[in-house]
Amino acid sequence: MHQILEKVYYEIKNPKIKMEDIGGHSKIKIKLLEKLKSNDRILLWGPKGIGVPMLAEAYAYEKKRNFLFLCIHKVFEIDENVKKNFLDKIFLTAKEEAPVVLYISDLEWIAPAPNSVYEWEQGNFKGKPKKLAHPELSSEFLNVLKEIIKIPDICFIGSSYKIDTVNSDVLSLFDCKLFVNPPDFNDRKEIFDIYLQKFEIKDRLSNEITSGWLAEISSGLVGNDIQAVCKQVLVQAFKYNVKILTPSIFQIVLKNYTPYLTKTMIETYFKLAEKAW
Repeated sequence: MHQILEKVYYEIKNPKIKMEDIGGHSKIKIKLLEKLKSNDRILLWGPKGIGVPMLAEAYAYEKKRNFLFLCIHKVFEIDENVKKNFLDKIFLTAKEEAPVVLYISDLEWIAPAPNSVYEWEQGNFKGKPKKLAHPELSSEFLNVLKEIIKIPDICFIGSSYKIDTVNSDVLSLFDCKLFVNPPDFNDRKEIFDIYLQKFEIKDRLSNEITSGWLAEISSGLVGNDIQAVCKQVLVQAFKYNVKILTPSIFQIVLKNYTPYLTKTMIETYFKLAEKAW
């Protein structure tokens, strides 16, 4: 699911991913499809590894527009001289490529809310930005967004890992805020189907294994976790020269695998989703 960006911190392309290519998230996909005829500004928020960039690209594909992806955390890794002009560069690129879907990830990095709490539970700071924008950059970012959303041919999608850590002024610019929840049973079943096919595992499964069974024993896993588990199963099969994959190999891999999300993180996400943002 991780994407390699063409120009270090942004890329512009003709979208290739369709909604049907994404496992799970049926409710979110329906809501996005319902927004195709509007120019609503959409925020997608939820845990890492659930496929938000893919959903944004699929939206651009269905909307028949170019897809401009600005990865904020990559901006913070580039040379300071380049960083100074990145907002102007993105603004001009978006206008030049219009009609376009502009997707900006990691909003909490560039528009942090004051006094944000990043600790999920004692010692767990997963998803905490490594760097935060200084107030001047955050203010400049907000002003650029206000100009961008005035242009009808630019459709804006933003994303955040934790909605309460994004500045309220930026949140107020979105018409629609969609929580992309951790995969439920049906989501995990669809995601397993995709990776079993992609990694050519499906034809090697013993009769006892179904995607439903895998979904049942993988509660709490996100898409990236499922991808990693399938890869690790292949590694173990190669290591021990296993031709037919039995339940035990999946059970062993899952037993030794640490999911991205903890129980506390999942509970906190659903509590946040109950609030009116």
